[in-house]
Amino acid sequence: MTSTVTQKNKTIVWDFWQQLNKAKAHNLGTVLRRHLPEYAHWNGPHPIGPLYGLDAIVGEFWQPLLRSFPDLQRDTTIFFGGQSNGRADGLFDGKEWVCGLGHFIGTFKKDWLTIPASKQTTHIRWSEFCRLHEGKIVEIYILMDIPDVMRQAGFPVVPTGSWRSGLVASATRQRRCVTRAPRRAGVTAKPGSD
Repeated sequence: MTSTVTQKNKTIVWDFWQQLNKAKAHNLGTVLRRHLPEYAHWNGPHPIGPLYGLDAIVGEFWQPLLRSFPDLQRDTTIFFGGQSNGRADGLFDGKEWVCGLGHFIGTFKKDWLTIPASKQTTHIRWSEFCRLHEGKIVEIYILMDIPDVMRQAGFPVVPTGSWRSGLVASATRQRRCVTRAPRRAGVTAKPGSD
C-alpha cells in the first residue's frame, strides 16, 4: 500500500474518531453511516461482540456506552496504519488497517454491562484496529479494559496490591494527524515506511 493510501485511511479513521467524540447517543447512526457500510463487522469485548451491521453496532455498543458515559471522549496516544501481513506464508494479504490506542475518559453516570455507575470520572484503556476497503471502515476490532472499569467503580477483580495503574493521558491535549515524523540526526527510515 502506498504512503498516500495509508495517510488517506488514517485521515478517515481520525475523522471518524473525532466525530464520535462529538456524538451523542441519539445521533450515532448518522456518524457511523458516514464512515461504515451497512454490512460492517465489529468485534469487541465480552459480553458485547461480535456485532454485524450498523444497527447492531449502534444499538448494542455505542448507545449503551454513551448513555453510561454521556461526556465520553477518546484520547488517542498511539496512531498508525499500513497493510497487513496476515497470510500463513508471510506474504501481504492486501488488507488496509489503521490502529490506535489510548483512553476513553468520561463520567460513569449509568450502569454499564451490569457494572454499577460510580458517578466518577472513569478512564477506559482501549486499542482499536480498523480495516478499510474503498474508503470505508468495514471491520473493527476493539479491546477495552473492562476489569479496570470494575476496579475504578469499587469492585476489585484482582487481589489488593497486585494491580498497577498506568499513566493516564490527558483528554485536553491537542491531537493532530502526523504525516511524517521529524527527522533526527543519525536516524534513517526505510523508504516508503510510515
